[in-house]
Amino acid sequence: MIVKMKKTSLVVLDSEIEESMKQLRDTGVMHLNLTSEVNERITEIHKKG
Repeated sequence: MIVKMKKTSLVVLDSEIEESMKQLRDTGVMHLNLTSEVNERITEIHKKG
């Protein structure tokens, strides 16, 4: 049976992108596309950091 895939977004620290992507790929439960997006909420969180 073929099931339509759902999209999800993950927020990962720059320093952990490679390892996070590797671990997610190894689980084999999702296809990964790396994108870099910034929105108002992320900018707000970053400023508070």
